[in-house]
Amino acid sequence: MTHGRSQVDEKLLLHGVDVTGSAMLTRPGVIAAAAFAAQAHQGQMRLTRQPYITHCVETAAITESLLSLTFYGEDDDRRAHDRCKA
Repeated sequence: MTHGRSQVDEKLLLHGVDVTGSAMLTRPGVIAAAAFAAQAHQGQMRLTRQPYITHCVETAAITESLLSLTFYGEDDDRRAHDRCKA
């Protein structure tokens, strides 16, 4: 497993969250940012007993889906990428 990312039954997981089909959450910079966040929040758990990082990745996936409704083109894609990384 590299930076919390693995393939299981053709699903792409990022710290336990299915990011299959994501254009943003599969980029090296975003994966590196998620690895940094996972390290920073290591040992922190949500009330659901899931690692805190899962919330961050799930929120980024929701943000990506909302941004994809409003952004088009290469320049807009770059801005959306930067926002998902933040």
